[in-house]
Amino acid sequence: MEGMPDDGVDDALMVRLAAGDPEALRGIIQRHGAPLANFLRQMTGDAAAAEDLAQESFVRVFRNAARYVPGGGFRAWLYTIGRHLAMNHARDRQAERDVPEAQSPAAPADRLERSELQSAIERAIAAVPEPFRGALVLCVLHGLSYEEAADASGCSVKTLSSRLARGRERFREVIGPYLATGTPVPVEKRC
Repeated sequence: MEGMPDDGVDDALMVRLAAGDPEALRGIIQRHGAPLANFLRQMTGDAAAAEDLAQESFVRVFRNAARYVPGGGFRAWLYTIGRHLAMNHARDRQAERDVPEAQSPAAPADRLERSELQSAIERAIAAVPEPFRGALVLCVLHGLSYEEAADASGCSVKTLSSRLARGRERFREVIGPYLATGTPVPVEKRC
C-alpha cells in the first residue's frame, strides 16, 4: 500500500505486543485497521461483517503475538488471518442464502448512499469467484506485492499471477456492459 511504512515498524510493534505492551496493539490497529476493514468489506460485501471480522483478526493477532516471527511479512500474515475469517464467514452465510427474501435482513443504509458506479464496481468484484477475487482485491485494491499476496493466499507467486489475470478478466467481463450501456451489474452472479 502506498505510504505504508515497511514491516520493520510492525515487527517492532509485534515484539512489544508479545512482551505484554497493550499500546503496541493500538499501534497495529491504527496502522492497519482501516485498510484491513476495507479489504474485508470488499471480500464480504458487508460493511458490518467486515468490521466484526477486522476486530476478530486483531484479536487473533493479539492471541498469537508470541508465535509471530519478525521478518516474516506482517501485512501478509495479517491479511491471511483476515482472508481466512472472510472465507469462513462466506461459508457460514451460504446456509443463510436459503432463507426466503422477505425474511432476509434489509440492506444497510450506507449502500443506498453509494454512487451508482461504486455500487456497480463492488457488485462486479463480488461476481469474481474466489480465489480470483482475493488476488484481485489484495493486489489491485490494497497494493500488496505479488509475494505478499501469494503469502496471504497460501499459494505460489506464479499461481497468484494466474489468479490475478483471471480475476481481472472476469471483472472486465462483468463491468464492461455496465460501462458501455449503464446496464446494472447482476448482484449475485458467480461462476
